[in-house]
Amino acid sequence: MDRPPPLVNAVYYPSWRVYKDIPPSSLRLDKISTIFYAFAIPQPDGSLGFLDEYADAQIDVDAEHGCLDALAGVKRDNPHVRTVLSIGGGAGSGAFAQIASTATGRTAFAQAARAWVHRYSFDGIDIDWEHPASPAEGRDYVLLLQACRAVLPSPQYLLATALPVDPSVLGRLDVRGVAALVDHINLMCYDFAGPWSTSAGHHAQLLAPPHLPSAQSGVQYLLDRGVPPQRILLGIPAYARVFLGARYEGDSFQKGTTDDDDDDEKEETELDYRDVPTEWKQQGVLHVDPSRAAAWAVVPRRRGKGSGSAFVSMDVPATVRAKAEFVRRAGLGGLFYWTGAGDAVETGESLVAAGFDALHGY
Repeated sequence: MDRPPPLVNAVYYPSWRVYKDIPPSSLRLDKISTIFYAFAIPQPDGSLGFLDEYADAQIDVDAEHGCLDALAGVKRDNPHVRTVLSIGGGAGSGAFAQIASTATGRTAFAQAARAWVHRYSFDGIDIDWEHPASPAEGRDYVLLLQACRAVLPSPQYLLATALPVDPSVLGRLDVRGVAALVDHINLMCYDFAGPWSTSAGHHAQLLAPPHLPSAQSGVQYLLDRGVPPQRILLGIPAYARVFLGARYEGDSFQKGTTDDDDDDEKEETELDYRDVPTEWKQQGVLHVDPSRAAAWAVVPRRRGKGSGSAFVSMDVPATVRAKAEFVRRAGLGGLFYWTGAGDAVETGESLVAAGFDALHGY
């Protein structure tokens, strides 16, 4: 009887984090199986471009020029780590619809992706098209994956794709057909609430009442449509969302100050987990609901023009362990984190380490 594949504990590494002195080598490499490099940007002719050429290919980092070569060095020094080129992203998906609409565009894209894989020693690619906007684009999306798989055959190469939990998006896709082509569906189980919401809420809960989004509901949607569970990676945010002026889930909240405001007046509404103040995680401030695998804190507003409190939704090691146990029970493929660079690597509170240890029964 074949042994099941090892559980994946993957992270995204965005090149712009190098400007915060967080190079690829700073990741918790002993607890990571796969690194998704974000992002290459698809061009209308099917070619790929840099998101930030200086960060990607020029800046001095880890004794290399650019984060792409630095990541190749990480892989060379850590042969257990697989690296994957993520293409697109929330701000970089504009050309996908045009590319995927013709056989010529799909072929050009697949060949360009294969060239980048070979140039930078990647193990494969991740299609992060956010998001096909119609059933026709959903069909083109599957055709694009087919073109990529044709030039990046399994098992030599990894092919992954990132999908949201939102059923209105998933409903445009033949998700079973997608699963037949890819190794991983990176299910983005976060951003269930944020600045766009009408009330404060948990932004990455595992379980929730039926009227609210949750990781479990997204997983179940895929399973109900024939997606093999081992294809699904459950996404975990290594960042907190802050709802200013709120104390409880469901409260109204105030929007944060804008980028045009003076730096001294800014008040974060999103915060890397590594930057979450220690006092927010202390007993009596941090709350964990085991029935939902959701954590939150109610804290004084840090700065800005307002007063009062803020409701902070975030994952912590306890909720990550609960999600890892869910992955094990459901037979899913593993976990991934947006982003590994946002993790509290240098403390005993690493989300990536908590997930790895729970996945492997430590």
